[in-house]
Amino acid sequence: MHLVSIQNKIYEVRGVSEMLDFDLAELYEVKTRILNRTKQDFGLVLINMPST
Repeated sequence: MHLVSIQNKIYEVRGVSEMLDFDLAELYEVKTRILNRTKQDFGLVLINMPST
């Protein structure tokens, strides 16, 4: 995936940069349900990226 296409999938919501779960799953080449299940199983919190 190209840097520009990744940057286009980062949204700013209330001053916080966020990425949707299905876009993140595509980046890691996994299914969305697998990504979400892994988050639940391991208690992972996805990192918020600071706004620029």
